[in-house]
Amino acid sequence: MHHNGALMATLPPLVKPTKADDAYDELKRLIVSLQIAPGEPLNERTLMTMMDVGRTPLREAIQRLAMEQLVTSLPRRGYFVRELSISELNEMIAARHVVEPAVTRMAVQNLTAADIAGLRDLVEVTRCELELEHHEAGIYHDFEFHQTIANACGNRFLAAVATQINTRLLRYWYVSFSMLNYEPPTFDHHDVLLNVIESRDADAVEAAMHDHIEIFRDRMRQIVGNNAGFPARRELANAGMSMLSAR
Repeated sequence: MHHNGALMATLPPLVKPTKADDAYDELKRLIVSLQIAPGEPLNERTLMTMMDVGRTPLREAIQRLAMEQLVTSLPRRGYFVRELSISELNEMIAARHVVEPAVTRMAVQNLTAADIAGLRDLVEVTRCELELEHHEAGIYHDFEFHQTIANACGNRFLAAVATQINTRLLRYWYVSFSMLNYEPPTFDHHDVLLNVIESRDADAVEAAMHDHIEIFRDRMRQIVGNNAGFPARRELANAGMSMLSAR
């Protein structure tokens, strides 16, 4: 692209993130990576000091995270990080089975060869991050992988639903990646999925995404086992995570 004056004059000005945007990004990162534990109260003064942010942008950030259901409000008690819940996880997996295979099927004809090549690069980056135990970076790149496919479906409402479900699942993805050793055979299913997408076989793509979701369910089963809830803080100490409240 030629950066001549005439062309540059037609480009819209860059939108600078607001203080609320920055607060939202940082607080979400702390919640998703479990540095602020499930069930923990969001103390405004503590967060303002820790994040070096004012009260107004912090409150805006908390409101946005409440809309994403990563934060919950309790009457007369304030805001808390939403608990991790097996029943809620099962509901989200069921919802994902309804939405994401259908969305991926719709995306097949819209994803170009260049799009698929970009997705392969993204998978390779994520693979390297997980091998290095950079779990936080890994989950966000995995999220980008699924969001890219959803956005290619051609229906912004369905894409938004798929993204909303996966946003809610980010903490569970973090648990999955950080609690279990990196397992190439399970993560390599991303390559399988892309190979099927590249074949343009819509039925096979839909089936492959169902398989992909079940791989995640199986990983969570390995963590939870026959218990009624997630591991307690003591069992997570070696993973370098904050407390996961037992339910």
